[in-house]
Amino acid sequence: MLISTSFGILVFQPNVLYACGAWASTKSDKNKLMIFEKKFLQRIFGPKRNNEGGYEIMSNKELVSLFNEPNIVATLKSQTVREYKMDWIRLES
Repeated sequence: MLISTSFGILVFQPNVLYACGAWASTKSDKNKLMIFEKKFLQRIFGPKRNNEGGYEIMSNKELVSLFNEPNIVATLKSQTVREYKMDWIRLES
C-alpha cells in the first residue's frame, strides 16, 4: 500500500497541479478537484473488508487519515501563494 501511495503522490499531484495552474480557481473547480482526488485515493487504497467478510468503499474521512497529506486544493493554494510571493520579491528588487 505504501508503494502505491507514494506512486500516486509522485505521478498524480504534479500533473494535476501543473494543469490547474492555468485555471481560474472557482468554487466549482475546487469541488471537482476534491471529487477527483477522492476517486483517485479510492482507486489506490481500494475497498476495505467489513465484519461479514464482504467489501465496502472507504469513507472520505478514512481516506484522508490513510493518505495523511494535505488535500489537492490546499496544495494548490500554497503553490499559488508561493508564486505570488516570488513575484512580489522580484518586483521589489
